[in-house]
Amino acid sequence: MKHLGRVIPVFILYLLLDGCGTHQAIKQKEPEHVVEIKKDTTVVVVQPVDTTTRKIDTVKTVPQKSLEGDVQKLFTQIHFSFSLPKGVVVEKVKTDSAAGLVSIYCNELLSWMPFRENTVREIYDSLKPYFVKAIPAPSIKMYSLSKPIEELIPNFYRAAKSSYDNSRIPQGKGVQVVRDISKPYAVSAGLQNRNLVVWPSHGRYYANKSARWEWQRPRLFQTVEDLLSYSIVVPYLIPMLENAGANVYVPRERDIQTSEVIVDNDSPQDVSSGAYEEKPTGTSVIKNWIENGFAKRDTYSGTENPFRMGTCRMLVSDTIVGTKIVWTPDIPRKGEYAVYITYKASAQNSNAVHYVVNHSGGNSEFFINQQIGGDTWFYLGTFEFEKGRDALKGSVTVDNKCASAGLNITADAVRFGGGMGQVVRDGSTSGMPKFAEAARYWLQTAGMPDTLVYRLNEDSEYKDDYQSRPEYVNFLCGVPKGPANNRSAGLHIPVDMSLALHTDAGIAKQDSVVGTMSIYSIKDFKGSEYYPDGYSRFAARDAADIIQTQIVNDIKSVYNKNWVRRSLRNADYSEAMRPNVPAVLLEVLSHQNFADMQYAHDPKFKMALARSIYKGIVKYFSVYSNTPYVIQPLPVSHLASGINGDGSITLSWKAEKDSLEPTAAPSMFIVYRRTGNGGFDNGTVTTHNGITFDDVKPNTVYSFKVTAVNAGGESFPSEIISAGISTISKKQVLVINGFHRLAPPASISTPGFEGFLNFSDAGVPYKYSVDFTGAQSDFNPASEYKSNDAPGHGASYADFEGKVIAGNTFDYPVVHGEAILAAGYSFASCGDDAVIDNAIDLNSYATLDIIYGEEKSNSGGTSLGVVPHDLSIKLKKYLSKKGSIFITGAYISSDIFKTPGRSDVSVFTNESLHYDFAGSHVSMSGEVWSCAPDVFPNNFILRFNTAENDSIYKVEAPDGVQPLYKAKTILRYAENRISAGIAYKNSYGIIAFGFPFETILGKQQRFDCMKYVLQFLTEK
Repeated sequence: MKHLGRVIPVFILYLLLDGCGTHQAIKQKEPEHVVEIKKDTTVVVVQPVDTTTRKIDTVKTVPQKSLEGDVQKLFTQIHFSFSLPKGVVVEKVKTDSAAGLVSIYCNELLSWMPFRENTVREIYDSLKPYFVKAIPAPSIKMYSLSKPIEELIPNFYRAAKSSYDNSRIPQGKGVQVVRDISKPYAVSAGLQNRNLVVWPSHGRYYANKSARWEWQRPRLFQTVEDLLSYSIVVPYLIPMLENAGANVYVPRERDIQTSEVIVDNDSPQDVSSGAYEEKPTGTSVIKNWIENGFAKRDTYSGTENPFRMGTCRMLVSDTIVGTKIVWTPDIPRKGEYAVYITYKASAQNSNAVHYVVNHSGGNSEFFINQQIGGDTWFYLGTFEFEKGRDALKGSVTVDNKCASAGLNITADAVRFGGGMGQVVRDGSTSGMPKFAEAARYWLQTAGMPDTLVYRLNEDSEYKDDYQSRPEYVNFLCGVPKGPANNRSAGLHIPVDMSLALHTDAGIAKQDSVVGTMSIYSIKDFKGSEYYPDGYSRFAARDAADIIQTQIVNDIKSVYNKNWVRRSLRNADYSEAMRPNVPAVLLEVLSHQNFADMQYAHDPKFKMALARSIYKGIVKYFSVYSNTPYVIQPLPVSHLASGINGDGSITLSWKAEKDSLEPTAAPSMFIVYRRTGNGGFDNGTVTTHNGITFDDVKPNTVYSFKVTAVNAGGESFPSEIISAGISTISKKQVLVINGFHRLAPPASISTPGFEGFLNFSDAGVPYKYSVDFTGAQSDFNPASEYKSNDAPGHGASYADFEGKVIAGNTFDYPVVHGEAILAAGYSFASCGDDAVIDNAIDLNSYATLDIIYGEEKSNSGGTSLGVVPHDLSIKLKKYLSKKGSIFITGAYISSDIFKTPGRSDVSVFTNESLHYDFAGSHVSMSGEVWSCAPDVFPNNFILRFNTAENDSIYKVEAPDGVQPLYKAKTILRYAENRISAGIAYKNSYGIIAFGFPFETILGKQQRFDCMKYVLQFLTEK
């Protein structure tokens, strides 16, 4: 975008000008006048005095120059089934009686609307009656952007392939750098062989004028655009594109891991990083050093290029493995790390160099095309690594085995994790993780040439940033699509498309949404309407239209039927104009507008928005390949595990239909398995809705997640369930996960007080959040913008910016399960949807451990609430058979007793679960004390998490639970003695905590707690 900051008057004007789709169609009425063409130079205006008989009152001849005004007036009198953009002007009308043609030329604003075959037909058919007196069978042509409007219809929306504009369909090379050969499926109707460059807007940058590091946009409504756009692109959009087969390049750091380890041949035994080892065998040798390789530094200043500071090694390929190079990092803490490699490219190199990533889930293999690319970081994937050095479970290897001998293979550094900012300005770095920094700094540390990509202005790193993103696209491409300053430079990677995502769209009136705009550019800097390789830049308009259409249609179908489709705009913004490939700049919504932000903070909305963008991109490329497209499936549901008599574990699940996309049906499934606390393996394929694993060991926790696959790619993963078989007790516990909630923070909207209330309910992110800067501080809608530091309404604190905050990982059965197994019991697990749909025999289990985390029923969508009605019926029957239940969660009383319409479940909770509501938001410290020596030992103390962190979600609103009908309090909150846990034991047993078990801090504390709970429920 053009970067003006958040200047409110500018954006109010912006909205007034951008009225496409925002106004109502004018009601049809009898024309005030009818245009009749008499000659090519004159026009007759016929004015009826009787709208029934249409008798002519007067006839006058006027000069042709008024014809434009008369035709424009028709636009206000014809009732189209769609709205024309505000500001459309008829600039010229040409008539040709001999040819029977009327040509109407409009200004560019007409092109702001999407055109379809029926739209064009309706416009032409509606205009024809006004010209029939002069031309018996007039042919109408309307123009905008110097093209007939029928040529503004994207190829994808044209009924006949014969009508395609082939000048917009480039012949892609279909060559990718990275091929993941461990994936147990192949994409054939998605984005296979596509190279895309996708980025979130802005980022932390060094402002020369203020001499400080700062955001490019203001902190508003608990976030900043620099991070909000990232929270849509990185967790959601990029994985969808990659699951569809694309190689995705990102000019900002994509890994949220703040630790970073680089292992390099120039420092082979760096104790702080790990070890670089060369392992030739026999007569195999590693060739001489190649200059200008990567060399690591702690920081970089000016325009220092780390890929010009070191050296690189070279091998020669053979048909058998003769040489290996191994990079073994010293991982500072257990967790997920992105793995990047770099090499020197050459036409003499192999196009299938074999790399292996050894991680805690197994080994993942890749082929790297070293004939293109090189001299920058190439992303292989994100993997789980244990702390420390372990070459078997924490390393990267490359070998010299290829299909042909005698080819070159180069080897340089390997990077693990994203890390913290390294570029120094005025003696300091940004102090932020790399993922929070602007693209300009990542591009420097990624080896981009300064004057071609990221240093295009003398004194403005602000301009450098938004100009560097598209020039990165061009540098990846290389000749003839290279950077503006040197078209021949680049990496020869055939990029197919670029997409920039922004949220800078102004403020709407009366709490309405601003909506979605899509921007493209049909001309480059020199005014050419063609890309350097000869195809039309109108391809970008096709992409912009298709993606915007998909977004608006999907949101209207699911979230808001009044979602605004803003303009489809041709504009000379750098991110739309500079790329030498089809480029789209999306303003998906407005971070300045409270109504938009209520959607933007909802993880479900972010996921749906990303899926819409992904679907639009797939549909755009389906015209390229001239083949039907298939959209990747939705995640599966009803996941359940069970332990069989022979010691095997069986899984079952259900496929989900996508009501918005009929092609998204799965054809097979992939089951990923994790052993203990390791990582997930590469998956096992099945075409069934279930699978059995018989290679399981006792006293070991196994975890599973399932994805659905079709020709279009792979879905997002399901929730994670676990199971373990104990050799100590034959009794089994069923862990039921009812924590499916994803939600925005609580909000309030009154005439004088409007904003987000994190202290009441901070919401639940999907897996993690990176876009929370701090709580909102200004709730007054009348507060005016003064500067980015004083932005008025929505202003927010900065104490959490750059931090990763844990959300719902959908991986809590393993936390409960390992404690159950440690207590000597076997366990299986399932989602509560599987129980509700009768997929589970509850009577097979001695105890049910029900996880409710931060589930509550008023968050919509994915949430079933605490103890849904159908589940309460099954639990009541289970308890009648003398079972026992351990139920925990932050809202297990308030959701049931304070949510309207839940009287049936509240009766069940009172009478069968033996507790009542005893307050909400009852603890800040998270400390609880035992007060029942027959359940817990004296002085037994637990503490659960009440603070934002990157490992377990925060509990900001724990419940009090009041014992009923012979139940008793067994735990109390330390600061107020309110009942935190109750127990009941008669014909059946109940223990209920008003806080989530999985948030108890300390593994041993969880183990001890579970042991005492199960002893009370099953053995006393």
